[in-house]
Amino acid sequence: MKSKSVNLLLVDDREEGLLTLEVILRRHDYNLVKARSGREALSLVLEHDFAAILLDVQMPGMDGFETAGLIKERERSRHVPLIFVTAINEDPFLLHKGYEVGAVD
Repeated sequence: MKSKSVNLLLVDDREEGLLTLEVILRRHDYNLVKARSGREALSLVLEHDFAAILLDVQMPGMDGFETAGLIKERERSRHVPLIFVTAINEDPFLLHKGYEVGAVD
């Protein structure tokens, strides 16, 4: 019996960011679901179960930290590992803020 592929949510407002993640992950048997904003990501989290969420920090409107906080408020999505993907340097404040809202990396 073939195993069912898992859903990964990729969130980035830039097309090149989504494409980069897709290129890295496509060699695995993942179902890659893409969102271009925090609001779109939240809508998808309501509709689907995800094994992990790769989330850009810097997005217009709702940034990655706010999006992560709202994802972690829901009982159903609280357990989903969040990985922030960002070009921001390793600013200790931003690293702490990411872990504070529930990121695993």
